[in-house]
Amino acid sequence: MSTQDENGQGHVETFDETEDIDEVVIIIDEDDNERPCVILAVIEHDNGQEYALLTPADDLDSDDEAEIELFILTIRTDENGDESFGFIEEEDEYQAVKKVFSTLMESD
Repeated sequence: MSTQDENGQGHVETFDETEDIDEVVIIIDEDDNERPCVILAVIEHDNGQEYALLTPADDLDSDDEAEIELFILTIRTDENGDESFGFIEEEDEYQAVKKVFSTLMESD
């Protein structure tokens, strides 16, 4: 189940990387539009931070052969154990995580 946080980031009340790929979470983009997305993969990088690879749910439902849009976001946990998604601030960190996800996707 998903809701919107006060800060506008997508918030997931329960998060388990073994859940069905059909689980849809709501991400709020930079233009404040709600984007239903599916979590494709979750990794923990060498800094101990977890990252999620997401795609808009509509892209997976599409029958055409167009490329799908992908998002790489951090998974943040607050003091109450609630999890939310956030943007990766550092370019080096983003590139390193992107490389891990690319390798993971190529192996699948």
